[in-house]
This record gives sequence, C-alpha cells and structure tokens, in this order.
Amino acid sequence: MDVDIHDPSCFFEPSEDDNSLEANLRRAFQYKHNAFLLFNDTLQHRFNGLDINGDSTFWTERLALDYEIGQTAYPSNSYDYTNLTSVEEKEMAVDFLETYVLPHIGEKLMPYSWYLCGQINYRASTTSAPSHPYAATGQRCIVVAFSQLKKLKTDVQKQQFVSRILTAILPQLAMNKNDAFAEFYAVSDGYYDRTTTDDIAEARHVVRYYGFLDYVKNTWGHCATPTQEKDMTMYCTYSLTYTDEQIEQMYADYPVVLKKWRIFKKVMTDIGFIF
Repeated sequence: MDVDIHDPSCFFEPSEDDNSLEANLRRAFQYKHNAFLLFNDTLQHRFNGLDINGDSTFWTERLALDYEIGQTAYPSNSYDYTNLTSVEEKEMAVDFLETYVLPHIGEKLMPYSWYLCGQINYRASTTSAPSHPYAATGQRCIVVAFSQLKKLKTDVQKQQFVSRILTAILPQLAMNKNDAFAEFYAVSDGYYDRTTTDDIAEARHVVRYYGFLDYVKNTWGHCATPTQEKDMTMYCTYSLTYTDEQIEQMYADYPVVLKKWRIFKKVMTDIGFIF
C-alpha cells in the first residue's frame, strides 16, 4: 500500500494486502459506521534503516489520546493500554459496542475512530498511581476497555457496563461541542466555582437555587458551586441515571434546575446523542 503521509486515515486502516479476520472486521465496521476501528494504539511501525552501529531503527507512531490539535507540548497525564489478544475477544467487543453503545451515538457524534482494548491505564501525573477507566475520549478517538466483557452474564450486568462506558465518554463528547451549550451555561453564569456555606443542607439548597444539581468540594475542602466542566459532567451523569420524571420530582422546588435540564436534554439531542 502506498501511504500518503498527509492522509491520516492511512494509519487508521489495515493495509490493502491484509486479509486477516481482524482486518476484515475493521473494514466491515468502517463501512457500516463511517468510523475507523482499532485494536492497537500503534498506528504505524516502519523500518527506518540502520544506524551508524548497524542496528535497525524504526519509525513508530502511537495514538496520543490526550494530545490536542495545536498543542506544542504533551501534557503530564498519559494513557497506556493492554490489548485484546484473540479474534474472538475482538469480535465480542465489536458486537457489544454495536448492540449496546452505538445506538446512543448519532451520526453527528460519531468519532473519527474507536479503539477497543483490554484495559486502560491512566496517570494524572508521572508520579501518580494509575486508574483504570471504562472508557476515555480524545479528539480523534474513543477508547473502550473490554477486559470485563466475558464476565457479563445477565442483561442487568450488561446494562450497568453500558452505563459506565457512556458515563465515561459523554461529558467529553459534550465538551467537544461546548459552543452548542452556551444557553445551558448562561443559566448559571456568574455563579460557577463559588464557595458556599459548609452546612451541607444549606449548601445543597443554595447551589440548586442557581441551577446546579449538587455542590462540590473545592481545593480547600469547602462546599462550592461546580466549575463549568464539573457542571456538565453532573448533568451528563444524571441524564444516564435518572428519567425526566425522576428529575422533575427530585428538583420540583428548583425551577432553575428544571429549566437548565430541559435545555441540556434538547442540546444533547441536537448534537446527536440518543437517550
């Protein structure tokens, strides 16, 4: 295959002469969903010649999930992954994604690529211990971890797993379309990231009065209104946990929350999320 280095899709699809089961699985997914499918974060690994000592050198490009276009340096946080190893595991992961996750992702929200791996290892800094999120979202890719897939035996277990995947990816998908939420943020404009009373009941009442679902603890351990990012995360999480009817009952005394909820649900639907 002649690779055009100016066409990034070349590194996201199998080579033309690869007729393996995995390659055909990836091609079928791309044709069906108009998104690339990856099972490895190595996009290319090419022989680059010999160095002065006669040793082989290689050019390797990996998927940098936390890199953003225009960024001049890599952030201190980082991801690494363990991969699914067998074709059976990969087929099961694709089937689960198509059956349970993709029905919620409309065409306008479909990412450039999906990377289905075994486990995600995330470090907030070079010295922190890794966490293992169910999924992670970048500008070019959504990564979903499927190491637990074979343990899911009941419909309840599968739906819980779907909820955890969507909870992990939905806030970032929404923030990638942040301009669409201007009306949502405007409802609580001027009240973001403000310290409130440390009386829990009073703090909860205050933040709800201004359209927030709940209080957060700030850097100093005090009750506060959330940042815009945390506010969005809360609304996304609640939308995957509660029905509209439940929200209306829970926040019946807080009309600003209900107004903001209706705006949120409409914008989410407009940008392509399917509840």
